[in-house]
Amino acid sequence: MALKTIIVTLLPVILALALSGCTQSESRSLASDSESLASKASCAFTTRSIPSAANTEGKTQSCTASLPVSKPSSIPVSASVTNSGNYSLVCKSSGQWEVTPSASYCPPPALVVAPITPPPPAEKSRGVRLDPAYFYSSHAGQSPSQIATDVISSLKNARTNTIYLYAYNAIYGAYYPTTYAQTLVEPGYGLQNIFGALLSEAHSQGLKVVAVVPLNNFKSVWQNNSAWRVKQAGGVDYVPYSDTYLLSASSTEYKNWYTGFINDLIARNPSVDQVEAVEPTLDYFWSGIPDQNPAALSAFSAQYPGAAVGSASWLNFRAQEFLNLVALFNQIVHANNKESGLVHTWTVKSDGSLMDARVIRDSSGFDFVGVATLTGTSKTDHMVSEFIWQQWFSEYASILFNPDWITQVAATYTNTLRAAGSSSDLIVHVEISTFTGAKNTTTPTNSEFGQTLANTATLTNGVSVYDYNQIRTRSAFSELSKW
Repeated sequence: MALKTIIVTLLPVILALALSGCTQSESRSLASDSESLASKASCAFTTRSIPSAANTEGKTQSCTASLPVSKPSSIPVSASVTNSGNYSLVCKSSGQWEVTPSASYCPPPALVVAPITPPPPAEKSRGVRLDPAYFYSSHAGQSPSQIATDVISSLKNARTNTIYLYAYNAIYGAYYPTTYAQTLVEPGYGLQNIFGALLSEAHSQGLKVVAVVPLNNFKSVWQNNSAWRVKQAGGVDYVPYSDTYLLSASSTEYKNWYTGFINDLIARNPSVDQVEAVEPTLDYFWSGIPDQNPAALSAFSAQYPGAAVGSASWLNFRAQEFLNLVALFNQIVHANNKESGLVHTWTVKSDGSLMDARVIRDSSGFDFVGVATLTGTSKTDHMVSEFIWQQWFSEYASILFNPDWITQVAATYTNTLRAAGSSSDLIVHVEISTFTGAKNTTTPTNSEFGQTLANTATLTNGVSVYDYNQIRTRSAFSELSKW
């Protein structure tokens, strides 16, 4: 997709413990260390057995921590811990690990609740993503109505039943006319209402239309409102990329503006079927630093008196604030009698398995399980997760990543969220795109794209594909038809 927010390697500053065995305590102390990160010393990967403090039964356990190679840092790093426990792990300038155990405990096992398995939709979703920006090259000189007729007909013939149509570009603005405060209208096809033309034609041919919008990334709003921005320490703006303009989930003013934005979108396009938030991310580099907007810091201090930025309490707080913004988005969409959706990439490990959702939550601020288990008016109706084999093959160069991988990972994805209690429609996202990673650049052949789509036909999950422009350019509509 247009925005990629993937962290493919666990950095030493991931602030999470991957635990197995007994339940982990929710609190964790932040060890202090004044040593410089610039030191040349490093701590080697070791496995160490550490006695814990007494648990609730008064017993001291022995827990094994697997410590990764790391440079000196005052921030605890990740570790694999067995037999439960709660630890601060700090790499000292001497090149040695300092491991500080805190209380661990073994409560009685919780009652296991049967996973929620909602009835499947009447027709499995088969959706293709459309970005009107590409029409300038693919349909140069054509009117919105001509473009709509050609695009929708070709997708209909490929058995598509859903269009994910980008309604608002974070930088260039809306693809439909609007006068809503602090928005822009894309000066070409936007002024000509390309969104409306595609929406009308899609409905005339029986296709569902999903309006795709940002959640917290709007250049015009960011430029106009310094106080609404995501911040780093000291009030410095957090700008992970030159084309990313992040607004704070803790800013009441931003949330009020966003409420009006979604209401305006639907009021101007009342026949749209669904609204989807695209790849919202808080912490792109998994640093644990953003969002230190004054409103966020004030709320954090009120909820966790005395807790430090970077602590476990901080990571929990900012993930919850971001989840609250997703919940607000769903509430606004539902108040307009429309379905809600969200799409994001679920990071994958080198062995082909999904990274633990809690690690992603604490590291990026985005909570897959939280989003998929919202309920009531806050429920996420459609959860779309990106599983793109060529992305991870380019990163790891492992033969595990191939067109058949989608069936394995889709099952894990579905089982994980159903076991957590999700009743959302769980959709998988695949692509025909080229990806460049740490090991190579990978472009799937048309045949490989077709095999990926054929494999999705065996899934109960709906499918989202990026994107129409590449499928057209590569004459791959016959391969798309295999889903």
